[in-house]
Parts: sequence; structure tokens; C-alpha cells
Amino acid sequence: VTQSQNNNNNNNDNNNSTVDVRRVGRLLDTTKEFKQVPVDGSLLEYVMRLGFGKKQRRKSKKAAKFRPGKGGSPLEAEELLKSQESEPRNPVVEELFKSKVRLLGTAVSQEQLPSNDDRDASPEVAFAGRSNVGKSSLLKALSLCGTRVAVADRPGTTRSVNFYDVGGHVCLVDLPGYGFAFAKEERIQEWMDLMAQYFRDRPQLKRVVVVLDARFGIKNSDAALLQLLDECRVKYQVVLTKADLVKPIALARRLWLVRQELRQHFRFGMADATLLVSSHNRRGLHELRKELTALVRPTRIERLKKRVERQRQ
Repeated sequence: VTQSQNNNNNNNDNNNSTVDVRRVGRLLDTTKEFKQVPVDGSLLEYVMRLGFGKKQRRKSKKAAKFRPGKGGSPLEAEELLKSQESEPRNPVVEELFKSKVRLLGTAVSQEQLPSNDDRDASPEVAFAGRSNVGKSSLLKALSLCGTRVAVADRPGTTRSVNFYDVGGHVCLVDLPGYGFAFAKEERIQEWMDLMAQYFRDRPQLKRVVVVLDARFGIKNSDAALLQLLDECRVKYQVVLTKADLVKPIALARRLWLVRQELRQHFRFGMADATLLVSSHNRRGLHELRKELTALVRPTRIERLKKRVERQRQ
């Protein structure tokens, strides 16, 4: 990094220090005040490195056609993306997400939640987000073998807590969306109580991935969930999905605003681990897979490493 680049980043930090991140972060990226937020050079570099905002190469069009739940080969789409990346992928991460995914169970009430007494249970990572944010589609897109993750015909209709086992290594949990455009008020309260109970009473819950729409950032309903997670002392990581729908400079501004709000107003949010992804073109998914792999038990990681070594022989 050159001295001039350091100076530019320092100037951006100074200029951004006066921004009311909570208020400006609620604005659309087309508003004048949002556009006045200086662009962090390192975040813009991250956006461009992932390929968001670039014109897609001709050979990557097949990858762009893949839709979670609409058929197509996830492996073929991933191979096309890998051919464009400058750094090799971690083979252990890929091996983990090539594992078979199976539905362990569903719960619509506290009594139906799987037992949390099993000390050998796989670590759980829960995915939470507003209705229609694309949470279930993101879960499906993470798999490199195709999954049974239910993607509803009408978005925003996940009404149960769904537990998916990934090869016995990790359990991914799809939580009901909040916002509930199609639900009655009493059902909304039931679901919120269920989520709170789940957060408080799951010792195997290692992280909650809070899925936000990259076009809008943290909304008031998202802030309410983050506050609940803080109260339950649960570590959480924010992922901005649908990043392919936002222009690079606006995306860098949005990412900066989200990270700053996490730092300033919430205790257990992993601000520096905030990621950008797209289930549509699958960009950024490998970065999220690496984060999830880091939560797997060391003994399981060793098994995956040995499997990779056998395949190379």
C-alpha cells in the first residue's frame, strides 16, 4: 500500500467520522446524503475483487444462469467462477460443502426444537433475516452438491425452524423470516418468542448469520434482531446478499455504513467479518463458506483433510 493510499484512507476516516451512520444507513443509495459518504478505498477494492460491478466475461454467463431451486449444476457454476479467480480455493472448505445435506427436522414451537443435551452434536449456525431477503436461497447456494433446502414459491414464507445437517460436520439452521408479510400478528409473536428461546437455550449455537439486503442495509426490524442477539449474548455475523444488484461505489458505502453501525451500537456483531454475497451469480459464497468451516470441530477438519489427500493420490 502506498503512502498516498494510506493518506486517502485516513482522510476518508476523518470525513466519515461525522456521518450519522444509523440515520444515513437507512437511506436509499440514490439519495444525495448517501452519495456524500466518502468511499473507503479498501472496501471498494474488496467489492471489485469479488467481481461485483464488473461486466461478466462471456464464459461466466452459464454461472449467472444458475438459480437456487430452479435446476442447474452448482458445481458447474462454481468451476466457471473458480477459473476467473486469482487465488486458489481452500480444498478443505470445498470438500465440506460437497457433503450430502439432509433435513434433520423442523420445529414450529419450543417443544419441537431438537434436544440440546447431546455433547457430541454438530455446531449450529443459524441464518436469520427479514422475510423475502433470500435467506433460504443463500442456504441452498452454499452447497456444492445440491440440497434439499426448501425454497418457497412465494418468498418470505418460511414459517418453521429447519435444521440441515451438512455431512455430520455442521448444522445449518434456517430461521423464520421476520417482517412476516403473510402472517397474522399473533403468529408473528409466536415466531419471535421461538427465536428468542432458541438463541438463549442452544449451547451448540456457535454463530448467527444475519442476512441483510445489500440495497437497504440495516432496517429497524434488523436492528431489533441485533439488539435481541446482544441481549442473548450470541455472536453474530452480518452478510449482505443481493450484492449483484448494487453498483460498486454504492456497495462500498453501504458496507462501510453497516460495519460502522455494528461497531457503534451493537456488542456482539463481528463488524470486520461483514461479507458480500449473491445467490444469483454465486460471488462471495466461498468467503462465507470459509467463515463457516472455521466453526467446525478440529477432529472433523482433520477427517476432511485426509479425504482431500486420498483424492489427490
